[in-house]
Amino acid sequence: MSEIIVIKRKIVRSSSKKKSLPDLEFDRIAWAIKGRSNDESRKNVHCVKIEPNKIVATDGHILLIADTETEYPTGCYDVLIATWKLIVLEKVDAEYPKYGKLLEFTRPPDKVEEFDSAYNDGINLFVYKALQLEAYSIALLQRCYITNQSIKMEWRSGRMPLIITAPQHTAIIMPLKM
Repeated sequence: MSEIIVIKRKIVRSSSKKKSLPDLEFDRIAWAIKGRSNDESRKNVHCVKIEPNKIVATDGHILLIADTETEYPTGCYDVLIATWKLIVLEKVDAEYPKYGKLLEFTRPPDKVEEFDSAYNDGINLFVYKALQLEAYSIALLQRCYITNQSIKMEWRSGRMPLIITAPQHTAIIMPLKM
């Protein structure tokens, strides 16, 4: 029998009349899962990789990394269910791409922008800022967007990826080929 991981959103209410508090860890994991490929024939990027205190997903154009507080068993996992309150992962035998080189930069960024995404029009500001120096897919930018966080964006010249960071989130998006 294959290994299954079930992650449930914790519902914590601040009082009986108030809305539930957010489950930040669940939200980070759900965000990272959006980075995987939807192409089932590309098994190595259709799954997510779990490392100690980290969940990684890529489709070859974006890379999403979420830090976790919970230790999950390491390996590659297929996403069986991903809803707003439940994520079910099944361990698969796949060779995940080596993504570590994308995180290594030899030169400092040419431009850095920081802003808070906690207001209603945050996604539009995020896309606007991302497109200032390079061409990126708007659909990929939307998948990389981190809600209700202080976001930092770094650009490097020479067709380098855009680095987007927030507390316990890292996103890397490749520029479009022109």
